[in-house]
Amino acid sequence: MNTQTSIAPRPSNGIGERIELINGEAMINRGMELAQALTVIASDGSMNARFNVSQSVPPATKKGGAFVQQKDNTMTISLRPILPLAAALTLSFASVGYAAEIFTTNGVAINGYDPVAYFTNHRPVKGSDKYMATYKGATFHFASAAHRDAFAANPRRFAPQYGGYCAFGTAQGHKASTEPQAFTVVDNKLYLNYNDSVLKTWRQDVSGYIKKAEANWEKVKVQPDP
Repeated sequence: MNTQTSIAPRPSNGIGERIELINGEAMINRGMELAQALTVIASDGSMNARFNVSQSVPPATKKGGAFVQQKDNTMTISLRPILPLAAALTLSFASVGYAAEIFTTNGVAINGYDPVAYFTNHRPVKGSDKYMATYKGATFHFASAAHRDAFAANPRRFAPQYGGYCAFGTAQGHKASTEPQAFTVVDNKLYLNYNDSVLKTWRQDVSGYIKKAEANWEKVKVQPDP
């Protein structure tokens, strides 16, 4: 692990343990029984993995091995020795650039601010991890249960446009991060921008930049995270 590492256990999928690598990198040392699998999910990225497997049997009788399956942002490692003996597994994972559709920081959208509050309070309001909802793989925080429930009922109504990436950046053809206070609500849609300075530029021609961003989003959303 490093200072940027954040990991969390996740419910089992019935074939073994699951953990989520929210950010950074991690090395895992553990024992695994016959046919037990470990699944690692990367919140904001795909993964590189380095691992070695050692079995507590003489070299002449070693059979089986490690089997790795990777799909999208999920990697599953299964140990399948023929002999019913435990094996030791050392894993090293690092998250790398991934084309996320929603901008998050440590897996949380809008830096933890409440998306519904932009429409009801007309200003940024910090959410709480007491009230959470998930949309397109990202976690949103809310200031109240009522806001969470409203979002869950219609997330497209409240989620920021272009996945919460900078609306001006999308208009220019690239992804950029955003700050919660750099926002506008236009035609009941929430737009975020990189910072207050970019927001001023955005407001000089909002309708024109929206047209450009709408035209660009399909190609921008598949770009690696900034």
